[in-house]
Amino acid sequence: MGYRAKPLQLHGLWLRYNPTAMHALKVGTWLLLAMGLVSRAGADTLDAIGARGRLIWGADAEGGGPYVYSDPHDPDRMTGFEVELAHLLARELGVPAEFLQGPWENLPALLKTGEIDIVLNGYELTSSRAAFMDYTVPYYIYELTLLGARNNASLQSWNDLRKRVNGVKRRVGVLGGSAAAQHLALHYEDEVDILEYDGNTNAMREVETGKLDATIA
Repeated sequence: MGYRAKPLQLHGLWLRYNPTAMHALKVGTWLLLAMGLVSRAGADTLDAIGARGRLIWGADAEGGGPYVYSDPHDPDRMTGFEVELAHLLARELGVPAEFLQGPWENLPALLKTGEIDIVLNGYELTSSRAAFMDYTVPYYIYELTLLGARNNASLQSWNDLRKRVNGVKRRVGVLGGSAAAQHLALHYEDEVDILEYDGNTNAMREVETGKLDATIA
């Protein structure tokens, strides 16, 4: 199988991700702003960072490139554009950046307990998150993409999700708690079987093996 994804734009710079697991059948037109940086009370967080001497930022490397992932030449080193953002933020504060791995859906909990200073991992702003998080202006604009097996001729558009196969609803996997999950529940809840996963790549692998008909990322 092959994969093709649209490039992503960040402040005029184009970033391109080329994994090998899936094929992007169609690109969704629903645009979202990813509010990926959130923090606890600003002054307290800055004081803690200064006293500690480092900025601890949380993310889930399972999501892979181009966000944060292991350097193929040095698996102990993290790379990606969010890694670069973290180092830029830390430099402005006059401290080094320290990465802390956590499951994507649990990052707000790590923030709440003070284990991390910020979440920097493509987090979309929602009313529930805004109730207990501070947040920045958006740093990333993206489109939801419907992904399916390249040899699945019955899935060529978003509307095909509504078409049952032999009377059976299509099975679609999404990252739990993500904008993709919300979009699927809002527009297709009664028409597809929705399965939530801990990571995007887990859902992609299930599409590749045929357990899922599609995923949205």
